[in-house]
Amino acid sequence: MGETRVPGRDGKEDHRYFSYYGQETDFTYNSFILGRPLTGQRVFDVLQVLAGMRLRQPEARLWLTGRGYGGLLALLAAALDTTVAGVVVDSSLTDYMSLVRDKLYTYHVRWFVPNILQYFDLPRIAAAVAPRPLRLQRMLDSRGRILNKPAVEAAYRTTQQVFGRLGAGGRFVVSQKAADVEAYRWLAHWP
Repeated sequence: MGETRVPGRDGKEDHRYFSYYGQETDFTYNSFILGRPLTGQRVFDVLQVLAGMRLRQPEARLWLTGRGYGGLLALLAAALDTTVAGVVVDSSLTDYMSLVRDKLYTYHVRWFVPNILQYFDLPRIAAAVAPRPLRLQRMLDSRGRILNKPAVEAAYRTTQQVFGRLGAGGRFVVSQKAADVEAYRWLAHWP
């Protein structure tokens, strides 16, 4: 991913980079050993990009959108930076607890954040985005399959309640559609 992607010996992309035992795996385990999980480092990078953009255009409204692992990073960054105007998360993990329940999960170790479930799971992190707009699209189960809308809504019941208590119930949306023109029209709807 980005600057951390290491080229192969011939200077071309190394297709083993994201394999289960590839370079991304090495980076991730080394980050755990150093006490600085790779996901946390990448969220920090997103936050620094946002800060740099604000220096150049202080009045700009900044939104985050992400697909897959990028959706996780966008959600975490928006929860930490309250100046993010809103978030669209597409085709990303619904919750970490699903990985604990399923021995056959298909997520790469880079998705893991050590000890996160001792404190909260992704639905509670999503609640921290409230009252800013949050759209979850085609959320995935522990094996990377698209969950049906009722299953996602059940997992994010607490999130919906928090948005509702803040008078922002309409700003939290669960959709089965991929990020498309409709999602970006939805973003533009919010002042």
